[in-house]
Amino acid sequence: FFVVVLHPPPGGGEPLPDDACLADYGVGAADEVELELVVAYRTEREMRAEAEENARREAEDFARLEEEAAAAAAAEAAAAEEARLADTSGPSLPETLRVTVRGARKGEPSRVVTVRIDASGCRKPRYLGGFRDRRDGTVYHHASNQTIPTKPRAWKTKFTTETQTMVGRSRRVQTKAEASTQMARKDLVMDESRDVEVWTGKYMTHAEVMAIKERHTLTLQKYFRGMRARRLANELRVRRDDAVRRAKEEEEKSAEAAERRRRFEVERRIRPKTSEDFELLYGELEQWRVRETAKVEAEFPPETDPRRLAMKRLLAKETELIRTIGRLRIAANNANRERRVELKLEDMSQTKRWERKDGSLVEVDTPFTVRARELARLYDALRMETRVDVSTDERLDVLVHVKWTVKEFDCGLTREIVELADREADLLNRGRDPAAMTGLRRRIANLFLQFVETPEFNPESARYSVTNVVNRMETDDDGLTLQEAAMLSATQKFSRPIRNR
Repeated sequence: FFVVVLHPPPGGGEPLPDDACLADYGVGAADEVELELVVAYRTEREMRAEAEENARREAEDFARLEEEAAAAAAAEAAAAEEARLADTSGPSLPETLRVTVRGARKGEPSRVVTVRIDASGCRKPRYLGGFRDRRDGTVYHHASNQTIPTKPRAWKTKFTTETQTMVGRSRRVQTKAEASTQMARKDLVMDESRDVEVWTGKYMTHAEVMAIKERHTLTLQKYFRGMRARRLANELRVRRDDAVRRAKEEEEKSAEAAERRRRFEVERRIRPKTSEDFELLYGELEQWRVRETAKVEAEFPPETDPRRLAMKRLLAKETELIRTIGRLRIAANNANRERRVELKLEDMSQTKRWERKDGSLVEVDTPFTVRARELARLYDALRMETRVDVSTDERLDVLVHVKWTVKEFDCGLTREIVELADREADLLNRGRDPAAMTGLRRRIANLFLQFVETPEFNPESARYSVTNVVNRMETDDDGLTLQEAAMLSATQKFSRPIRNR
């Protein structure tokens, strides 16, 4: 235990009592005071007296508990004997019972039936034991089975002499290792080089041995408790560091998420792409218009020239913002359309994956997927003028490939593509500036895209046909689906001999 001593001591050098506080000696909240911590260890006599007192208390508690248990057992026995002597009367069941029986059908009156009870053969079951609740004195009896056993139990004798008697036998054996002891003699020389002399130590009483054991036990407890406290401190320190690290990580994640949300909100306002983005812009524009209108109305009186001029400027600015949003919507629609076209062409060119019986997948390139892949490459080459600068020879080579690709089919769309390709080739040969042919190139690319999206020219596009999507299994005059008819037509056209180009 510890003793706290004040300097100067308030009581003439006496230690500070446990129930006293500094305020009792005139020490205020802002006062300075010097404290001395004195560690006072208990003596061996005090520890022995405390152990004897604890043993005496435990003996008294044990004796008291034994007396209470004996008194409770006697009370239970007396209560059971009184209950047995008091229960000497016959059966307590009534002789008759009046039972009301309801009618079987609706509207039929009820009847009262008298039932006679014959309790002459009833016997009270024997007492099988029980227990009494000490809290309220309620006595509980063990239950018994009222069903008469149909088959008597066959008791077997298990405690017999044969099962409890063991027959033992004695045998003599000779050990492998022999040993003997030889004492010194006059006619015998013994080797005493390895002998060890042992002396008895100081005799110690039981109290001294117990004191030594207690001292060593306290030392072991001290080191063990120190080790356990250090482990606990290390565990708490690791928990604290983990909690701090997790809190820091959560804070960083929250900051990153907030920054991503802020960038996303800024990006969707600068470069809107979806209808939700444009609805957000129109909503914020309306809020801005309402605020600016309220400012103008609060600043200028009604029906005045400055107010009309301010409203005119506000209207012009709002018109310009609406025009800007419209341009952004057109650009977003074009970008989304190009993205949809790219995804569609990429899906048409994908290799077919067929599942076999064993569950494995087989990748197969059909003639239709190869055809779709070639058309997608030609379409990308036609749109290359909007991405990188290409030379005149490369552009003429692309136009020749497109021309001979569409010439395999004779229709108005293919003839128009061929005519526009010849026109662009003629302009390139004359040295026309490519910037002046942007509209012509865009028209050729759009017409070729229609060519690619036609199931008769590209069988893989039948899956994206509007008629096929709406009617699913719509058939032609021959009873074939649109995709089957497109595949049959393409097969017939591909099977024709190739002309010399």
